[in-house]
Amino acid sequence: MAIWKKEAISKEIIKALDTRYSCGPLVSTILARRGITEGEDILYFLEDDLRYQHNPFLFNEMEDAVDRIMDAKAEGEKVLIFGDRDVDGITSTVLLYECLKDLGIDVSYRLPKDDEPYGLNIQAIDDFAENYGSLIITVDCGISNYDEIQYAHEKGISVIITDHHTPPEKLPEDCIIINPKMEGEDYPFEHISGCAVAYKLATALRFAQSDAYKQEICLLHVRPLKDAYQIECIKIQNMCEKERLSETIVPGLISISKTRLPEFLQGQQIFVWDEAIEKKLLKDAFGAGIEFNLYDIQNDIASLIPSVKDLSLLRLKQFSKIARYHPEKNTEIDVFFNIFITFMQKLGDSKTKNNNDLGLNKDESDLQLLAISTIADIMPLKNENRLFVKQALKTINEGRIRPGLQELMARQNLLGKKITSTDIAWSITPALNATGRLGSPEISLELLLETEQKKRNEICESIIEINNKRKELGNEAWGYAENAIFKSLDDYHQNIVVIYDERIHRGVTGIIAARVSQLIGKPAFILTSLEDSIIGSVRSNKNLEVMPILNQCSDLFINFGGHAFAAGFSLEKEKLPELLNRLKTISSNLEISDVEESLAIDAQLQEKHLTQEILKTIDLFEPYGEENPPLLFASDKLKILNADILGKVEPFHLKLTLAVDKTKWPALFWRESKRLKRDFDTGDRINLAYTISRNTFNGMESLQMIVSDIQKP
Repeated sequence: MAIWKKEAISKEIIKALDTRYSCGPLVSTILARRGITEGEDILYFLEDDLRYQHNPFLFNEMEDAVDRIMDAKAEGEKVLIFGDRDVDGITSTVLLYECLKDLGIDVSYRLPKDDEPYGLNIQAIDDFAENYGSLIITVDCGISNYDEIQYAHEKGISVIITDHHTPPEKLPEDCIIINPKMEGEDYPFEHISGCAVAYKLATALRFAQSDAYKQEICLLHVRPLKDAYQIECIKIQNMCEKERLSETIVPGLISISKTRLPEFLQGQQIFVWDEAIEKKLLKDAFGAGIEFNLYDIQNDIASLIPSVKDLSLLRLKQFSKIARYHPEKNTEIDVFFNIFITFMQKLGDSKTKNNNDLGLNKDESDLQLLAISTIADIMPLKNENRLFVKQALKTINEGRIRPGLQELMARQNLLGKKITSTDIAWSITPALNATGRLGSPEISLELLLETEQKKRNEICESIIEINNKRKELGNEAWGYAENAIFKSLDDYHQNIVVIYDERIHRGVTGIIAARVSQLIGKPAFILTSLEDSIIGSVRSNKNLEVMPILNQCSDLFINFGGHAFAAGFSLEKEKLPELLNRLKTISSNLEISDVEESLAIDAQLQEKHLTQEILKTIDLFEPYGEENPPLLFASDKLKILNADILGKVEPFHLKLTLAVDKTKWPALFWRESKRLKRDFDTGDRINLAYTISRNTFNGMESLQMIVSDIQKP
């Protein structure tokens, strides 16, 4: 039985959060209990505007990548996008392919198919070279392909790597790398999907089509002080702050030539807010003999953001949302910078045309791909990942769904209800992933690119058939793996499980590894054979990272890579005995702490709070997923009015009807029917730990509890 944990938090913290963010005591309690107390983190829960996402040009080599691609366009070069076979790789490929095609670039794509290995391969390079190709862009792969990229160089092919996997010790050389996990990378959030990296590149490429690309702009503001003036400047390029200057000037004591201003402002377009006032203050500071060439940007900005019209920067400070989360960024020049960046983003959005009859513009369409990849690749739902998924779910629930995805959602009976991240995780990503697992990822890719609805419906049927086949293979493989788990634990010092079975299909090794790891709470390696090679997947829970283990075996692998708790590898068959022996040695030195089974209660709810209003709080914390589990509530002394056992074939589940205040609530307790009459019965009062979900039937929506545990008072 799990231990219920409810972190103690002070009333002072709850009050402080509520006062600052006006989010109410319940939301403040949940934020505090989850450790979300810094403004930067709270922002991504309370806001959903895409202006809070990180600028793509914060990547160290983004400008280099954009310039190389635009050179390829100018020279009429052939470009190949090489992706991965999973959902992240498929969506990355679709997104970047559509972007480059829209730019008029001669672009093609390729994914690993059949039994081809993960990552860029020699055959793909040879085929592209024979077609006189000269630029390969990898998406969701490439960072581990040192040898293949060297081979591409020998063929006269340039390579841009866009990836998000953990970089190996030996990195590819002489290529442009965009990867948030690179050492020394300035991009502020490393846990984005491969598709998100491709999206950042696409966003940067679209910005590069504007006159503002690489243009140096300086924002200037003069702030009067007592007997002095503070002149503040921010130098901007590609919507990124490049440099900042602040000079305090006492009139009559120093000439402008003795300040840093002339050098800082040289060659810059200087934008100000209210030119007349700024010129007067500059004249007061330096005298009438100094002329500044200023451009008043206020009216331009007000044309797209009418709410700022006729307001001073001092007045706008009071309305700054960013300052709410970053009080240190609430100077007038910071407010000017934030408004200018918002203006530039809106200017770009206004030029983005709708790309289908549903009024879905290109960025919204891309974000739906990005959201699917984020959920499928189990990226943490924090920071800008929350914005991506929120915006995608918003357009999906408005009925504006990109072609291909719409047909698949209809086939999975998702239309006509409120779609959540959980629906995507359970019904969409497994189906799309199945095609890659069984060697035909191009089928899912074709669904997302196909322009004819009839063909999209036909492709959907193929995907469903493949997914059903994947389920059969998974069930078979689980039968083989389940029988070997405990013997393997004995062989590997009770620290890891390593199972090699040729009967396991290569497409389900990751699924089985995850299932084994979840069962035993320890890392699981699942291996199978593929002609003359071995391929494997490893999964781990949060108590041990797997990449350090694989690094100790790197000399045995043909290739390997992945994330902290999920990775893949391949090796020649004759090296398998050495790998198994080495894993035994490594496992003998591992120290793996047992993960205590516990339930982290987010809030204690009284019966009077269990109304439709609770949905506002639940929806605020959506999307749910990795590092943001569904809100877990607890309520005491609820009375069981009725109890039914569910399950046609095997009666495993329990449906309770609970008396809650003056209403009745249904509560589902999965796989726990055995506890009825043993631990509780009809008429008993119970303490309940539960989540709350929507239940949609015949277009009608109701609320239900999903029980995590029951205790007697």
